[in-house]
Amino acid sequence: MLAGYLYATLGALLLAGDRTLRLLGAVLAAGAAACAAVWRLEFASTWCAFAAAASVLVLGWVRRPDGAPAGGPAYWFWPPSTKSR
Repeated sequence: MLAGYLYATLGALLLAGDRTLRLLGAVLAAGAAACAAVWRLEFASTWCAFAAAASVLVLGWVRRPDGAPAGGPAYWFWPPSTKSR
């Protein structure tokens, strides 16, 4: 069941056309492997904490500047854009 969950949640990210989403998928896959290896009995809680911390990448993907390429530079998450989309 865990393998199916990870396949469903990480598979789309790892196969995405956007470089930032693939980076997010790779970071989350590495985090899932680390959580499974180190905290076998508490995987769910450590995985959730790791995924929440990695969500900063999602924030950056959502707030990238207008006209910036989808896989653009990694300094996009602060400050928030003042322009409406």
